Amino acid sequence: MPTPCAGGRALSVLDQVGKFKTGPVTYKIHSWSSYSPPSYHPNNILVDNPEDQSSRWSSGNESPDQFLILELDATALLSGITFGKHHRPHMFNLRQFKVFASLDGQHWAEMLHTGLRNDAEPETFSLLHIAQPVAQPVRFLKIAPWLSWGANFSFSVWYVALRGTTDPAIVQRVVAQYHSYHEREAVRLCLKHFRRRGDTDLVRLISERTHVALDDPFLADLRAQLVVHGDFGAVESLLEHALAQGYFAEYLSAASYEPHWQQILPDDPRMATPPPRGGHQLCVDSDAGQVYLLGGWNGRKELADFWVYTEATNTWHCLSENTAADGGPSGRSCHKVVFEPRRRHIYVMGRYIEPDARRTESLDCDFWRYDIAAARWKCISPNTASSGGPELLFDHQMVVDVEKDTIYVYGGRLIQTTGNIYSGMYTFHIPTGTWRRIKLSGLKSRIGHSMLLNPIKREIYIFAGQHYKDQLSDLHVFDIDTEQVMELTRSYSQPEGPEPGFTQRASLDAEKGELYVLSVVMKDTVTHSELSGNNLWLCRLATGQWSRIEPAPALDPSVARLQGQGGAADPAAPNAPCPRFAHHLIYDPRTRTQYLFGGNPGKTGRPILRLDDFWRLRLERPAASHVLARAVFRVRRQRFREMARNAAAAAATAAAAGEGALTYLQNEVRLALDPTDAPAQRIFRHLATELFLPPASPAASAASAAAAAPADAGASLTQQERLALYNELLRFFPVAMREPDAHLTDLV
Repeated sequence: MPTPCAGGRALSVLDQVGKFKTGPVTYKIHSWSSYSPPSYHPNNILVDNPEDQSSRWSSGNESPDQFLILELDATALLSGITFGKHHRPHMFNLRQFKVFASLDGQHWAEMLHTGLRNDAEPETFSLLHIAQPVAQPVRFLKIAPWLSWGANFSFSVWYVALRGTTDPAIVQRVVAQYHSYHEREAVRLCLKHFRRRGDTDLVRLISERTHVALDDPFLADLRAQLVVHGDFGAVESLLEHALAQGYFAEYLSAASYEPHWQQILPDDPRMATPPPRGGHQLCVDSDAGQVYLLGGWNGRKELADFWVYTEATNTWHCLSENTAADGGPSGRSCHKVVFEPRRRHIYVMGRYIEPDARRTESLDCDFWRYDIAAARWKCISPNTASSGGPELLFDHQMVVDVEKDTIYVYGGRLIQTTGNIYSGMYTFHIPTGTWRRIKLSGLKSRIGHSMLLNPIKREIYIFAGQHYKDQLSDLHVFDIDTEQVMELTRSYSQPEGPEPGFTQRASLDAEKGELYVLSVVMKDTVTHSELSGNNLWLCRLATGQWSRIEPAPALDPSVARLQGQGGAADPAAPNAPCPRFAHHLIYDPRTRTQYLFGGNPGKTGRPILRLDDFWRLRLERPAASHVLARAVFRVRRQRFREMARNAAAAAATAAAAGEGALTYLQNEVRLALDPTDAPAQRIFRHLATELFLPPASPAASAASAAAAAPADAGASLTQQERLALYNELLRFFPVAMREPDAHLTDLV
């Protein structure tokens, strides 16, 4: 059985062992649907020979039932699969395919549904599949082509490499937990089926013999008190106990966020604040509670000022009006900065130079460091390209890995006199001051993208941006320790993610495993004009699931604080930032606060307009006390309905009974009403009418209750309603505590 943790959630083996070391996993060809003789045998995929036209498996036809099954030399926990390709595009390449995994070659679990680009670059995809709450051990892997790049063409696979672990210390535990989980779930499906049939003696006998319970003991008690005994007071006490035990934590972690934007204005309006700009950079010193701002473009010139905001005092302080005059970098925009917390240093690299000025200005890529404690700048290198680093670039990204003392630089466009050339990935080792280039396969270089480092999982996420005219919406993960890149999503905008765009700004909460994206909807993606709104998105990295965080409405930038005008007391003050681009958004993981400053609002006819507004964003989920209130309201609603029904049935004492039910509604039910629960508000407004409705026929009432939840055999109308309420309450509890969602009859 999976090890339980606080809140009732089960810990899988992967939770317990953490991140494991991966390496190549060998295999042989087990079986296939067909192949084109004589040259295109499935064994060809064992060798990576992109120059050889015949070094591939090709199916005998283009029917959708084609497949290849690989048998691993040892049972493994797979982390990734790599597809090699021909040295040039080929119409037989897989435009769409699926990958399935199996332990016994009979029962298959889908692990991947994606496609290959029709180019010569190998592509790697993640295969770390969690069949909640356990991992999927693999002995057989099935590749099932769906579409090729050419219409009515057969399918070709050129080369396949697998990566993962066959370490017995890990794999044997995964296999044992996998078997245990499926055995227990099979028994629980039977228990659920027999309980719904009313065979309580059989349920008790099977549970005693197998030592498997259908429900967590706590939920079994809750069900008995509610459905069988109708002890509503005991039910409320159990719900309060659930709150104290943290049983609502899983529900809360999946609940929708509510965004709370707050414009940060100085307490003293006479205090100096940074002037308007776009293309600037922010970084945060979490321990000190400070945000640093450097450079940018004000619509007329490059800025070289350097500011720090202190959260505790709500004050800005100008550290330098001109960093170049103080021994630091020249004015610049489209550069990047990164904060290294161990030494409290800020690193600066890159800048944009107008095309007309590139023949006269230096195109060297200078690299700077600011020592916060010493308040001193140092030029680490006047030109990083001369020491193995990147050439001068702009719109790139930088992150720092504290554990390896290394800065990672990726993407951006090189500043050259002619042409558009994109930069790749470089690392800078801080202690030795050395640069190194990392070759990445299957990942398009880009500008305007996002790059975030997860220190817990030792991964870097790279997504979105622009490659020439292509607006990208892919999501890749770079493993810091193995330096392997895997594609997590080809297009995160499908079916429910944000639209691809150049203007997204992203942040990451590594502890929660959540990625936040603020994107801007643009009517004209070429001129960046006509910005029509902000969209705030959440991606849960464990599942890759995207959901939109509904934002507060934004007002026109003309009412925003553009030039130091307006104030918090202004009734026209916006409650969310207006749409913009060329802004910057950063995340403070200590306070879980995001900060946004400035940018270009893209106002038609005002090309030099830039913003100087400063915002704080906090994302909040409902409090656990709100969940308790919602649960208690539903319990009291059911109690009131039973009181109202009893009043209608007892004609002789209907007035007194009805008065008691009405008093209970006005006092107890109303007190449990959560003002933020809109559906409950609507239900409450209609509850009083039930006192004056004629009694429903038993058949109609039973049908209504049965529609709300499948009824146990032989249950009365009241018990059916209580069972429906119990099933409604279950959604507040962890999945591991509840009965299975599936039904035994679904398997027939």
